[in-house]
Amino acid sequence: MLCLLYCNGIGLNYISWGHKMRQIIGLFSLLFLFANPAYAGFHTYKIQQIGVDIAGCSAVEGVVAAKFNEVTGAKILSLACERNPGRSADLIIDYASDVALEFVTTYGEFGDVHGLYDSLQDCSAARNSEVNDFRKLTGLEPVVAFCYRDYLQFEGDLSWTLRIDAFGTPALSPHAYRHSLVRLAVADHQLLEASLRNALSVAGAIKPAVRVRVTGENTTINAQYYGVHALRTFKYDTGHFPSIADCSAQGKVMTAVHSRAGAQEALNFCATASYSTNVQLYTMAVTSTPIGTQLTGVGYISPAECDQQRPTTEQAWRDALGLNIIGAVCATDDQSFTTPIRMRMFWLAGQ
Repeated sequence: MLCLLYCNGIGLNYISWGHKMRQIIGLFSLLFLFANPAYAGFHTYKIQQIGVDIAGCSAVEGVVAAKFNEVTGAKILSLACERNPGRSADLIIDYASDVALEFVTTYGEFGDVHGLYDSLQDCSAARNSEVNDFRKLTGLEPVVAFCYRDYLQFEGDLSWTLRIDAFGTPALSPHAYRHSLVRLAVADHQLLEASLRNALSVAGAIKPAVRVRVTGENTTINAQYYGVHALRTFKYDTGHFPSIADCSAQGKVMTAVHSRAGAQEALNFCATASYSTNVQLYTMAVTSTPIGTQLTGVGYISPAECDQQRPTTEQAWRDALGLNIIGAVCATDDQSFTTPIRMRMFWLAGQ
């Protein structure tokens, strides 16, 4: 059974309300809501994957509800455990407040960031330290802090993630980033992991944590950090190449592109596809300037011919379209290489 940060000595002995009692309390709470204008704001707080099953969720719902009320002071209207598509359980808390409470979480913008810990033991061992850092950096008291395995993970990925939730205006906010490479394997994922961690630090991220996982044919890039604002992370599948050497050569061009965009460090990595012999170039950078991109219509017989025409084409785009062109790469967007090599143009979108 997963144990919450605040369940010691309480949550494991808690007897959950019965289904009928929830319905009765929920009904009276709603009647109270409509009869009292002070509680006219109805809002919901959902804690995904808090229990490995309904029983696990029900065992801790009372502790969570008490902590939520203690931290926020909001009136709870009803609460219930629900099974999610991954067969684990979510806790739903309906509460009354004039406005929705400001929600702060490490769960990720889309709820699908995972894999920072290799095991439940590793996650549990890090929990107290991570919670203390959360308090110091956000200035907020957590409502929950628990380890879970995301049901959206690739098959075979046995990693765990720590979720911490709080309410209020944070001094620094937790931010999360995730990118999946489906059926693509990165040759040196440890180097990519270290490079992304360094790029986030250079860009001003506080306490960046990064894990790059290769599970079978798939690769996931996961990162969490603290900051006043989320960093602009530019990522793009730049194109397909017949070999690692061709991919690496164009990766150097992308390094220059990101440098001109103000990125202090750019990450370019080649990933091999399990479904073909081609190699894909992925680029990532942390930059304050948005980057525009477009694949040109003119095709070339080879990368060498495309490279030869690159300076002339870049200048033509500058003159005709008034764009601040910062570079172009030569690749194909066709994994079977049945279409010609084309030039992908990049420019500073904010100018």
